[in-house]
Amino acid sequence: LSLTSTSTITLLGRWTAMLQVSRIQRMPTLVARAVGAYNRYVHDVAEATKTIRMTSTPSRDRMNMNKTDQRQRTSVTNQLWAARNSPVSDAGDEEHGVLEKTMTDSYTEAFLLFSSDTQLREDYLTYAGTIRVGKLLEDLDALSGTIAYCHCDDHNPNSPPLTIVTASVDRIDLLQKLHPDRDYRLSGHVAHVGSSSMEINVLIESPADRNFVEMTDDKSDQQAWDLIMMASFTMVARDSRTGKAYQVNRLHPRSDEERRIYDRASALKDARKERASKSLDRLPPTEEERLVVHDLFLRTRDLNHSVKLPESMRWISDTAHESINMCHPQDRNIHNSIFGGFLMREAFELAWMSASMFSNTHPFFLSMDDTSFRLPVPIGSILRLKSRITYTEADSRAMVVDVAAEVVDAKSGEAKLTNIFHFTFTAPSNDNREGALPQVLPKTYEEAMSYLDGRRRLLTGRELCKKQSPHLLPYY
Repeated sequence: LSLTSTSTITLLGRWTAMLQVSRIQRMPTLVARAVGAYNRYVHDVAEATKTIRMTSTPSRDRMNMNKTDQRQRTSVTNQLWAARNSPVSDAGDEEHGVLEKTMTDSYTEAFLLFSSDTQLREDYLTYAGTIRVGKLLEDLDALSGTIAYCHCDDHNPNSPPLTIVTASVDRIDLLQKLHPDRDYRLSGHVAHVGSSSMEINVLIESPADRNFVEMTDDKSDQQAWDLIMMASFTMVARDSRTGKAYQVNRLHPRSDEERRIYDRASALKDARKERASKSLDRLPPTEEERLVVHDLFLRTRDLNHSVKLPESMRWISDTAHESINMCHPQDRNIHNSIFGGFLMREAFELAWMSASMFSNTHPFFLSMDDTSFRLPVPIGSILRLKSRITYTEADSRAMVVDVAAEVVDAKSGEAKLTNIFHFTFTAPSNDNREGALPQVLPKTYEEAMSYLDGRRRLLTGRELCKKQSPHLLPYY
């Protein structure tokens, strides 16, 4: 396992070192527009990252892990944290400088060399010999944080102490299946900045010939890589002492490729705001969606107008599962709260188990939709995760699983919602389990809205898959 960064990982001066009547034939305008923009964005990011990587000069030195301090985190996460986990100096009182940075300045990469490191591979394997995607999500969050700190470095040890947290995960898409005997490179850079926010693009790639060939510093990376997964994170910076917004360094695109990345990252940011303004939490369902809900209502009523669950269908409420975790110090971040990667991993694994129990198969991950981190999770609080299957279709093996995360005060019992994660899984047609999954039906209006929200997400994911990775379309 190795980690590299264009700034030798000297981070900040003070951090030294529907059930549907029929299949929809027409995509809603908003969804179609988002799909088109995102598809172009994925292509541009992959191409621009190649240029950024070749123009950067990352250190190729291996970083040794302190095995006694791995806690519950993965090896990659531990390495990334080691690069920014030096003690914070609270004495910095100088006005921090706002510099002009490039995408190359924040470029950081880490490697999972499964083909040669059997112990590392063992750490990432499931009981079935597949890769634990939850651990990869944890690593992606840690990588995004390190990239953000790289960008914020003003090279002044006396600048005010800085806090960077994950504000949201915008989307994570699987573009090719993961294999445990292949090597992987996790890399990324800042793509767009606001006043105190940073949009981070992160890729997971694998060598086309399956194994990684390390290049020396005087050679360009000529090895062919397959794009496996792409993620987009939003990180925000705060002054550690006051909690106020911390102005981040400006970002200067140096080429036409980088300008396209910058402009489209900005456009996707605006698209997120537009989707949020038209979400079912704010606006009523469309006319088409109201017809879908009414059809569901009719499907659950018999001739005597009594409620009856049709065969091969299940109530959404009957798919619910729950887990409870105590938030221990071993899972804290450098700001003494539970770090976002841990929450993502725990939510993913509950979602995966729920999908497995629902489908009676070994499901695999397809995508994760936008998730916002609303509140920090303090050490000593109780983390309660609640999952449920919110959407399936009559002729599909895909399912949408929502996981709500609540932080519960152990003394008062007060619970606050911190996140809602949205995952899409597919259940392979194997072991003589063919055809569609059971369809889920809502009982309440709230469940109906969750059903429609899941429908929107699955339709979007399917359209993206058609353009980005059509070989995975049968799984949708």
